[in-house]
Amino acid sequence: MKTFAYCAASFVDSARKAAGVEPLTCPPINVNNFDTGWLEGVKFIYLDLHGLPGKGYWFEMVQDPEPRQVVAMTAAKMRQCNIEGATVFASTCYLADKGSPMMTALFDAGARCVVGGDGENWAGRTRQLFGADLLGQKFRFWTSIGMSPTKALAYSKKSVFKLLEKERAAGNTKRALAARDTLDFRVYYKERKK
Repeated sequence: MKTFAYCAASFVDSARKAAGVEPLTCPPINVNNFDTGWLEGVKFIYLDLHGLPGKGYWFEMVQDPEPRQVVAMTAAKMRQCNIEGATVFASTCYLADKGSPMMTALFDAGARCVVGGDGENWAGRTRQLFGADLLGQKFRFWTSIGMSPTKALAYSKKSVFKLLEKERAAGNTKRALAARDTLDFRVYYKERKK
């Protein structure tokens, strides 16, 4: 399955493991030098960038020397991409909020379906996956062997739920909250049905 991953530079370790491929990172990639041709023929897209409620872009925060946003992708740029038939998994915050411009842009670009969560989505920044990244890794595995997106997400949630119970028992509050958050992820189709 041809896979493409794009993430915030600070998420590269976890995105690499979750996506199973070397991700492009923002920076150095940004909306101005992103080549829409990179997505031609891709069947699975893994996205791990920062998002904000109701905004038509994703970004990474950098210090140089003051904190600032580097825009990784805009809704307008996404609409220029051809992702016809691709399955998209995004741990990006606020993607599944009602009226999300970025969700609309993914469908306008031809996404078969999009898996994501509303509000803030929790994940790590290291190779030890938890939260949305762990869910994404499991989801990628199940879809790679031909499972439907809906069934793949259900199986993936079972794995994360088992981890949730272990993290609670161990007193790892942050990881337990991250695992619980992923249980709200859904598969969205153009009509925004699960």
